[in-house]
Amino acid sequence: SVYFDLEDDVTTSLYMGSGSTAEEVAVFDTPDEETARKQMEHVQAYLDDQAESFRDYIPEETKRVENAVLEQRGKYVILCVSGDPDKAEEIIEKAFK
Repeated sequence: SVYFDLEDDVTTSLYMGSGSTAEEVAVFDTPDEETARKQMEHVQAYLDDQAESFRDYIPEETKRVENAVLEQRGKYVILCVSGDPDKAEEIIEKAFK
């Protein structure tokens, strides 16, 4: 992926805005939970870089990045950057029941 460092054998579905907003959703499907933990670290590093970029570029979007939902559910890593992290969390919770 151009945007994220990926561990071996990780596939991802990624939807992101045009760059004028920080909004994005990504799901990483990893081979196992250990790989998922490593992938989480890559995604967190990406978020840290994004927050820094938006701080200089579009400061009002920085809060969305800082409040991103990033979680591991078994062998999956889920990222959601939105204006409503509580709703994102609720949707993820339903999807993984």
